[in-house]
Amino acid sequence: MYKKLFVLFLTVASTLSVLAQNTIQGKVLDKENEGVIEMAAIRLLNKADSSLVQGVLTNSKGAFQLPKVKDGAYLVEVRYLGYETTFTPITV
Repeated sequence: MYKKLFVLFLTVASTLSVLAQNTIQGKVLDKENEGVIEMAAIRLLNKADSSLVQGVLTNSKGAFQLPKVKDGAYLVEVRYLGYETTFTPITV
């Protein structure tokens, strides 16, 4: 049986850039014991066609950052071996 992940998202708008670009930040935790999940794969997908926009791995604190995200509708996919894959819709 797969364990469940809890993903906390925080979207931060960059005001220093002329173009509308944002940063999506988050933290991946075990839903049962709230332990951090290191090296979870995070993929930002275009909601319209599921094409890959960018991807990162969580750090030792379970945190991740997706910089320079243009305004639009996306799916954030979180994968980690032994856990259920999650897809979270997000609009930037």
